[in-house]
Amino acid sequence: MDDTTREMVITAYAETFDEALDAGHDETTAHREGLTGAAMCLAAMTSIDDSLARSMVEAMDLRKLADA
Repeated sequence: MDDTTREMVITAYAETFDEALDAGHDETTAHREGLTGAAMCLAAMTSIDDSLARSMVEAMDLRKLADA
């Protein structure tokens, strides 16, 4: 994945995570929502299969963003 795509995926995760927290969800739920949003973004931008996009996003270890 190129740097631009990576940054867009990270942004999608962070925005979805924050929206879920703002909606009153706990951090675990917000993280799951963030992963889903990021995977959807990646799949849409690259036309890869949803399950592959999810695996790629999970491998990015985006939870560290939530902890930062």
